[in-house]
Amino acid sequence: MAVDAWLKSLTISSSSKGRARRLLKQLIGKAMFWELIPRDVNPMTLVKVKGVSKRVKKIVLLSPEQVVALITALEEP
Repeated sequence: MAVDAWLKSLTISSSSKGRARRLLKQLIGKAMFWELIPRDVNPMTLVKVKGVSKRVKKIVLLSPEQVVALITALEEP
């Protein structure tokens, strides 16, 4: 609850609050992995940040051949 209240008190954008939440979740996850704290449910999964948008568009990964074709198609600056 303290983290939730802290995030709500910040005067930054929702996306920045979402990034802070994700970082804390990753840090707690690593602490559990390294057995610095007991393994359990990550408490950051209970914290929600309103106004954070999720990725809608799927990421397109290019093959090495496609990257080469793209580079050769570009003009020199």
